[in-house]
Amino acid sequence: MQSIQIQNAILRCLNIRQNIMVPNIYWGLNFEHELDIAKVSRKSKYLQEIEIKISKADLQADKKKNKWKTGIMFGDKRISQMYFAVPKEMEDYALENIPDECGLYIIEEDNATKIKASQRNPKATKLTDEEYLKICELGCMRIQPMTKKIVKLMEEQ
Repeated sequence: MQSIQIQNAILRCLNIRQNIMVPNIYWGLNFEHELDIAKVSRKSKYLQEIEIKISKADLQADKKKNKWKTGIMFGDKRISQMYFAVPKEMEDYALENIPDECGLYIIEEDNATKIKASQRNPKATKLTDEEYLKICELGCMRIQPMTKKIVKLMEEQ
């Protein structure tokens, strides 16, 4: 399973009518790491991060990053909850290897199922209006690159 397929399952299943979801935020809001998917509730303006892992090696490599040492979720007050999204075959491994405070989505074909809820960051703050608009702007900027990835994936099949 490829990362784009997991992104698609998450975006499809997490109610885009109530949430702003933007893949691959690595600049524009000064996060210390890339957010594979940023999910922001339109109503509350709280941000959740969804980290995509496609293999055991991918998860192990990620554990070496600084964000694991400083507290994967609690280092940035804008992140209210943190989830991982992995293919179904990684379910048991992920449950044993993700931080206790993080939640887990299992991806099977084009469906995402939450099997573990994330703890809420007690220091989390709502996004400011400026940050919320920036998330929306970044989402618009992702349309063309995402379309390009989808076309490439279709050509490979």
